[in-house]
Amino acid sequence: MKQSYVSALIAMMVWSIIYHSWLTFVLLVWACLIWTVRSRRHFAMLCSPFLVLYGITLCTLQYVWAMELVPELPTRVRFMHLHPLGLVHPRYPCTTLAAKCLFLQLVFTLTFWMLLRQFVREKVLTRRSPSTPLMEVSVTDTDSRQMRDVLQSLGELVKNFFAKFWICVCAAKLIVITFTGRLVIYKIVYMLLFLLCLILFQVYYSLWRKVLKGFWWLVVAYTMMVLLANYTYQFEDFPMYWKNLTRLSDNELSDVGLEQFSISRLFSSILMTGFFLLACTLQLHCFHEPFMRITDMANIRAPSPAPCHIPRSEELQGSRLLRDAAAAETAQSRDSDTESLESSKWGLVLERLIVLGQTFSDMVTRGEVFLRRVLELHVVKMVALYTVWVALEEVSLMNFLLVLLWALAMPYCRFRHMASCLSTIWTCIIIVCKMLYQLEFVDPEEYSSNCTQPLPNSTNLTPEELANSTLYRDLVDPAHWFGVRKGFPNWDYVKNHLQVLLLLVFEAVVYRRQQYHRKQHQLVAPVTETIFEDISREHLDLGLVSCAKYFINYFYYKFGLEICFLMIVNVIGQRMNFLVILHGCWLVVMLTRRRRAAIARLWPKYCLFLVIFFLYQYLLCLGMPPALCMDYPWRWSNSIPLNSALVKWLYLPDFFQAPKSTNLINDFMLLLCAAQQWRVFEAERSQPWLSAAGDNSDRLDREQDHYNPTPNFIYCKSYLDMVKVVVFRYLFWAVLVVVFITGANRISLFGLGYLLACFYLLLSGTAMLRKPARARLALWDCLILYNITIIISKNMLSLLSCVFVQQMQSNFCWVIQLFSLVCTVKGYYNPKAMPKDHDCTLPVEEAGIMWDSICFFFLLLQRRIFLSSYYLHVMWNLQASALQASRGVALFKASIVKSLHAHRRAEKKSLDQLKRQMERIRAKQQKYHQERLPRSTSLGQEGARPVLHSGEYFLFESDSEEEEEVQEEPRPERPSAFQLAYQAWVTNTRTVLRQQEQPEQPESPSTESIAEDGIRREVEAPEEAESREEETMETSERSNVLQRALNTLRFLWLLCQALVDGLTQWLDTCTQEHRDMSRVLRLERCVMAERLARGEEINERFPDELYVLPEEFPEELSPSASLAADSQSSTSRQEQAASLEDVADAQRFLAMPQQRRRTASELLKSRRLCVSELEESEQFYQSHNRFLKLLLAGYRCVTAHSELLCYFVIILNNMVTASIISVFLPILVFLWAMLSIPRPTKRFWMTAIIFTEVMVVVKYLFQFGFFPWNGYITLLRHEGKPFFPPRILGLEKSTHYIKYDLVQLLALFFHRSLLLSFGLWDQEKTAEEKRESKEGEEKPEEAVSAPPAVAEEGLEAPAQPGALAAATGPEQELGPNSMEQEESTGATQLRFRRRRQQERKTLEMVPVEGGEEEDEEEEEEVSEESHAHRKLREFGLRVKGFFLTMARNMYQPVRRFFQDILDTQNHAATDVYAYMFLADVVDFIIIIFGFWAFGKYSAAADITSSLSENQVPEAFLFMLLFQFTTMVIDRALYLRKTVLGKLIFQVTLVFGIHFWMFFLLPAVTQRLFRQNTVAQLWYFVKCIYFGLSAYQIRCGYPTRILGNFLTKKYNHLNLFLFQGFRLVPFLVELRAVMDWVWTDTTLSLSNWMCVEDIYANIFIIKCSRETEKKYPQPKGQKKKKVVKYGMGGLIILFLVGIIWFPLLFMSLVRSVVGVINHPIDVTVTLKLGGYEPLFSTSSQQQYIQPFTPEDYDELTAEFESEPLAMQFITLYGDEDIVTARVEGSSGSLWSISPPSREQMRLELQNGSSAITVHLSWSFQRDLGKGGTVENAYGKHNTELEPGAHQRLELAQMLDGSRDDPVVLPKLFPKYIRAPTGLEAEPVKQLLPDDVESYLDVEVQLKRERRGSGPGEHFVEWWVLRLKDAPPQEGNVLPMIIFNDKVSPPSLGFLAGYGIMGLYVSIVLVIGKFVRGFFSEISHSIMFEELPCVDRILKLCQDIFLVRETGELELEEELYAKLIFLYRSPETMIKWTREKN
Repeated sequence: MKQSYVSALIAMMVWSIIYHSWLTFVLLVWACLIWTVRSRRHFAMLCSPFLVLYGITLCTLQYVWAMELVPELPTRVRFMHLHPLGLVHPRYPCTTLAAKCLFLQLVFTLTFWMLLRQFVREKVLTRRSPSTPLMEVSVTDTDSRQMRDVLQSLGELVKNFFAKFWICVCAAKLIVITFTGRLVIYKIVYMLLFLLCLILFQVYYSLWRKVLKGFWWLVVAYTMMVLLANYTYQFEDFPMYWKNLTRLSDNELSDVGLEQFSISRLFSSILMTGFFLLACTLQLHCFHEPFMRITDMANIRAPSPAPCHIPRSEELQGSRLLRDAAAAETAQSRDSDTESLESSKWGLVLERLIVLGQTFSDMVTRGEVFLRRVLELHVVKMVALYTVWVALEEVSLMNFLLVLLWALAMPYCRFRHMASCLSTIWTCIIIVCKMLYQLEFVDPEEYSSNCTQPLPNSTNLTPEELANSTLYRDLVDPAHWFGVRKGFPNWDYVKNHLQVLLLLVFEAVVYRRQQYHRKQHQLVAPVTETIFEDISREHLDLGLVSCAKYFINYFYYKFGLEICFLMIVNVIGQRMNFLVILHGCWLVVMLTRRRRAAIARLWPKYCLFLVIFFLYQYLLCLGMPPALCMDYPWRWSNSIPLNSALVKWLYLPDFFQAPKSTNLINDFMLLLCAAQQWRVFEAERSQPWLSAAGDNSDRLDREQDHYNPTPNFIYCKSYLDMVKVVVFRYLFWAVLVVVFITGANRISLFGLGYLLACFYLLLSGTAMLRKPARARLALWDCLILYNITIIISKNMLSLLSCVFVQQMQSNFCWVIQLFSLVCTVKGYYNPKAMPKDHDCTLPVEEAGIMWDSICFFFLLLQRRIFLSSYYLHVMWNLQASALQASRGVALFKASIVKSLHAHRRAEKKSLDQLKRQMERIRAKQQKYHQERLPRSTSLGQEGARPVLHSGEYFLFESDSEEEEEVQEEPRPERPSAFQLAYQAWVTNTRTVLRQQEQPEQPESPSTESIAEDGIRREVEAPEEAESREEETMETSERSNVLQRALNTLRFLWLLCQALVDGLTQWLDTCTQEHRDMSRVLRLERCVMAERLARGEEINERFPDELYVLPEEFPEELSPSASLAADSQSSTSRQEQAASLEDVADAQRFLAMPQQRRRTASELLKSRRLCVSELEESEQFYQSHNRFLKLLLAGYRCVTAHSELLCYFVIILNNMVTASIISVFLPILVFLWAMLSIPRPTKRFWMTAIIFTEVMVVVKYLFQFGFFPWNGYITLLRHEGKPFFPPRILGLEKSTHYIKYDLVQLLALFFHRSLLLSFGLWDQEKTAEEKRESKEGEEKPEEAVSAPPAVAEEGLEAPAQPGALAAATGPEQELGPNSMEQEESTGATQLRFRRRRQQERKTLEMVPVEGGEEEDEEEEEEVSEESHAHRKLREFGLRVKGFFLTMARNMYQPVRRFFQDILDTQNHAATDVYAYMFLADVVDFIIIIFGFWAFGKYSAAADITSSLSENQVPEAFLFMLLFQFTTMVIDRALYLRKTVLGKLIFQVTLVFGIHFWMFFLLPAVTQRLFRQNTVAQLWYFVKCIYFGLSAYQIRCGYPTRILGNFLTKKYNHLNLFLFQGFRLVPFLVELRAVMDWVWTDTTLSLSNWMCVEDIYANIFIIKCSRETEKKYPQPKGQKKKKVVKYGMGGLIILFLVGIIWFPLLFMSLVRSVVGVINHPIDVTVTLKLGGYEPLFSTSSQQQYIQPFTPEDYDELTAEFESEPLAMQFITLYGDEDIVTARVEGSSGSLWSISPPSREQMRLELQNGSSAITVHLSWSFQRDLGKGGTVENAYGKHNTELEPGAHQRLELAQMLDGSRDDPVVLPKLFPKYIRAPTGLEAEPVKQLLPDDVESYLDVEVQLKRERRGSGPGEHFVEWWVLRLKDAPPQEGNVLPMIIFNDKVSPPSLGFLAGYGIMGLYVSIVLVIGKFVRGFFSEISHSIMFEELPCVDRILKLCQDIFLVRETGELELEEELYAKLIFLYRSPETMIKWTREKN
């Protein structure tokens, strides 16, 4: 109520506006006066009684004048009319409209009453209120006081907000008033006042503050004047008064703004003006003073003190409010306690809200400070950019001044403030001019020019261009050139400049606000123009956040020059015309300077050029004034060869098509960037910038300082280091990929250069990266210059592609194709709309410089990386890696040798133990037989005694002596995901979560039972805890559901974590060896990089020095500490290779020096080589979250097997390309790379890389369109033909010709980089090679002059001792003799090789010396031989030696390659036959289901249909036999372990399959291989087989083939696969017989099968026991209902379903899944006796109409009272019933012979026997929808007895004496059922009276005369119709047919058996099978319920072991032991007990 005066004042204004009169005008003036007074509430209160009286008076007068008192009430008082006073008689008095008007006025009066009431109330309260006494303040009022304080603070906040921003509301309202409606003078005055205010604010701030109050008074007064003038002008006489007073016309008054409005326009205009007046009044009286205080720059108040401490949530727990609450709880009074507690709770909420509000306020404040700083730095750029953009959109002379100001202000910063002020003033002038030009008294037609068109010969413009020229298409307004024109709506015309003005003002606001902020907080403006002032160069390497802040501060400082270069390229790409060639020249000039200092000296001149050039281009866009009616000189004559396209390309002004001015925005952005870079160059010379941002120089000698201030990031100690590694180490390769894509995307001569440069850098990139900076940059700058040359060349060639494209397309198409010419600038032509010439299409997708620009960006970025100090770490690391090129070879060789010997020792130990055991058994056996048999006969009969059945108890007496102690696997620290899921299943999720949250306690070593029952304890212990907790949780059941849901979510998260951890652990296990190797190599590399950084000179022998053990540190060695891949000195590697346990023996056998050396693991543990960076890196990697660890583990897995990635990409490329050049590499992969031992050599990878690069270049060259085979007609003619020569060669023109080649190159180089990092790129040098390289270093001139044979001879030398190659030699025994022999043999070979080498050197020198001696002798003796003959003979010897050397160099590696493959003794044998077999099985399945892909015309064939017709397709048979034969051969080779046979088989298959798949198969199928998906899939699986087969050949076959390959592990997966393997028919038997045939054994086939069966059963039991151990079941726990109802319920459902399956199936197959099969043909035939049929007709589908629901309802209504009929009808739906409308006229003429006809007549007339009438019908169905019977038949016979009148009537009809029809009673059945069988009988249920219910039929013989004259004859046919049929039916016989559903074709084979057949064939068989599961279980308990089968399993494996090792006698004895075990239950029980 206190603010009721506002509603009263608003009501006064609205009343005056709605009811326009002089009486209401008083209210308007009254309200305006009150608004303008400062104490308007008090003044309104004082006026409230008068307002009420005045309002009542107005309502009374309105009420009186609304009565029907027209004659009585006057309309005029003397000279004054009453109508302007509002006293008007309504047209319809006393109506609803008049009542509404009066009611609205009463509502307005009610607001006056409310104001009066408030006034009286306040008066009364003031008089009655006594003096206020002092009152006691209680403590309990603190909450309400605090609430008041909070509300008061909020009020102050809102008040300050409005005080700061209400002026913006007023400005917005002023703009809205100005531009709403038509522009008039009073609105322009508004805008003029506004603009003057803004000019003062921008130019003279102190004066603006002084005149601001007067400005608001002026605005208020002017607004009131406008409001009153507009209001009074609406009266009738006032327009005349104004015209007489001002002498202005109506139009002029309208321009002033005085015009009469309608009520709605008047309401909106006055209301808007009134609210603007209200806003200005509020600003003047309420917000002006606070605003002046806020904006006072001289007297700035200190900032309000922030709260000293904001309590956190945890601190609130001890706050005053909580203490009050606690005190309230302990008080005496319960009521007071409750109230205090409640108030404290609300107080706590309030305090927390205060804390949150303060926190939010701090965040907003920090964000505001950040945003203001950003605006302070960049608002001037925004202003300049937008101002220039507006000037470019409206090119005019007035805007040129704005362009001039900002073009000069950008590079010359001291002019920026002046530019802002002048721009503000000039923009205001432009706005006023534009607004004044919109007034109606301005008429452009009075002074516009009308230019006449020139003659056709006097211009080179075409008629169309003349019609569209600015000079001639319309009148030319000269004001347009200056920048003003008529425009509507006004806002759209003025808004751009108004926005520029507001942006300029915003700039001043930003600067002054920052000045205010710094003065307020006593801050100093930073010297460097940065956002984060506390971030400098020293913070760059502290973390990602600090790095991001640094680059936000100094990004342009660091990379501004590169950004300028990119902007130049952007200008060239956007413009592509003549003028930008200058930009290209400048770019070339600056890039050739190369040094930053030289560019900095040139930069001011470049900025000046940009300014002048930009202004010049703007003047070109402005052009001459069109009002001169003078065209440009290049348009004066048609002889000037400048067309419009050329004029546009030259960027010349033109009236037809003016230069596109908006393109200049790119030039201005370039100028802006260049200006900023000029400031950067100046800042680089200032010390504050250098100390804050760092040095920006491009020094090329940084590596010579040997001090790098940047930290080493190579080993990734933080996430920032990871980003640095990606940028500084790997971005180079990404740049080369971009270069490749840039060249490959466009088929042009330029792109070929990109490809060649990319390939060169890919090949030599690693070497280049190791070079010093000068060498690196020399090559890189050449590539950058080539890139820029291409960009400039494309710009110059745009003259041809944009201007002369049609001439080029007609005559020089090869130029278009060679350079990919097409115009990329819009406006010249539409490339897609050009004439379609298929042989010379424009390469629209291949034009432009977008990819060149992207390439330029990456090249510049990489150049900066090369110049960075950070890159030195990469360079030193790469140099260290180069010295480690072959270190990994020795590590992996040592690892392989060590694992090989460990495996052999384990085998030998197991075999020796088995032999010792069998020797003891033999001794006991001999003793046993000597005791039982006489001594004389025992020896004689022992040899003939059968061994296989000689088992006795003594065989098992010594087993306990020889049992190995089985060490149980250590208990896992964390259970797996499956174990967690099982625990949750057994218990619940809460128990599992609690168990995981408990800290792990160390296990007591004394309690072995706890360790044995690990997981069982984990399950049972929580069970007890759960039972205890269930009692305590009963009271909190309300939150049970929510808690369970939360527990479930937490458990799912825990399960996800366990899955991730398990997957990470598995991936780490797969890469354990590579991680160990990389750890050793990383340590070596780190040490070497540190030495290189210090400037030390080291060589490749330096790592050996790391393994030398100093004498003063002997404690570093630990004899047991050795890594799997041991290291690298000669002695330590030989020690590891020999794997000798005694070090002294190793030294003695290998001639080691007496001083031991470190192993690799000892090196890692050495304290002297402890590198802190590596430790920090390891800690950082351990701190990753598990998901990042999973990603890193996956990456490590990829890197460890990167060669497989290369193989996959090569094969994929071959599958997609399928050409001759692509098939070469896969063959090399299968026959070279995969067979190389131990891995592919450097030569192979270089061959693959170079071949791929050559293939890409060749493909690229053949993509040019000017080759004849790339013509459109040629390609169209050979489309889809596989043997089109370019297609089969792989040179076909295609859009995706090179995509997979790029992926292949990336994979190959990625693998090469990994090999370099792992030290596997180069082969390990032998001792001879090292010696030669050392000698070569000492005597380089000898090395150069040595012949090639000497250099290659080193390949024959054995591996050096330090490279561990001695350990890989053939080794039969591990004793010292063999080692000595190896050493002596190696030494002898080395001596002989050296001797041969020396002899070869002497032989090389002999011809020269001998020649000289012979010359001397021949000069003395015979002088005929000339000097030429001697030279010729000498040359012949050299050529012969060269070819011999070449042959030897080719032969020796091949021979060594195959020797390494066949030498299987030194290979770590493995067994991958299982995977090869799986690949063959998959190929077998592909052949079966996709055989159609291997034949020419079998694409649509079905194998089942072919086999059902006893036809076997040839392709199918060939593929099956081929696949099966290869599987059998592979199994035989596997069992015989013949590596040579496997190698021959591999070579044959590789060549044969590749020749067949890529050459023969396309010829057979006439289909491209890449379009044959099935063949591609088959080939891919076969490639997997080739890889596995090659791996098997490389590793050799295993010596022990123990059992089935699926029985290696004991888990569910292997068990299921093994059971599936046994279920395949004949597979188990075939495998067993093949194994028996190709394996050496003493067992017969039956004994062999017995062992296999025992082993299979024991494996199944072992899997079950392992599962029980892994997932134990707690004792005494009942089975869960889920298990019982899940498993038992499914079994019950299965059994019940099988029992009732036939009935359910036969019922459902026709009702639910049955197919409706309506008849497609209905035939009805009528015969009389044995004569020719009288009537026969057929009805096809159009006459067979399905039942509608309405027909079905009628049918049911007809038989509703008959239960039997309804029961039958309900079996069918309306979709099963059809109505066959059989035509009554016979479908054929009656063709009976005259004798037969006469005989029929006589028999009918005089016959003595009955004649039968036959009515038959047949239905034909579609077998494709289902069913087995096509036709169904039915008939009905009736007898015509002798003497029946029908017989006589028929006879009369035959002799022509009767024409009326004959009625045959009860002949036609209406309802017929069509079952699935042959019989279609009438429906007896619907024909209750049987035959009596049939319908009567009328028969009539019709005759018709045909022909005339001699050929005249009669034709006859019979007609049938129902008796008493309705007339609309005619001759139609309706037959309603009920169709049974048929089973679908997919179930037809089951439905054909019938119910009884299904019971006999299926149910009884399944029942017998199920009975076998549930019966006779007790008979197999003894052999299936074995507690522990480990001993039996080991016995079976021992049988396999001795069989493989050739101990056949042991095989017999162990088999006898196995048989006896199964014969002796007592021994079986003892042997299957659990091990203690």
